[in-house]
Amino acid sequence: MPVFHYTYADHYVISCATASSIIKYQVNGGGYATFSGSPIVVNPGDTAESYATKVGLTDSDIVTLDRT
Repeated sequence: MPVFHYTYADHYVISCATASSIIKYQVNGGGYATFSGSPIVVNPGDTAESYATKVGLTDSDIVTLDRT
């Protein structure tokens, strides 16, 4: 399951304990993108969602970071 980590000034990175998993995220329902490892901006008032996927495993539950 992915975890949001605060880095600095409204920037977050996302990690997952499952090796070689692909992390998908979206901010404010804008459509899922693949997390590249660079911090994403989640401003006050925003909602970010993330899930992890890996071939052969069931997708993780969606994790929400709600800054509203």
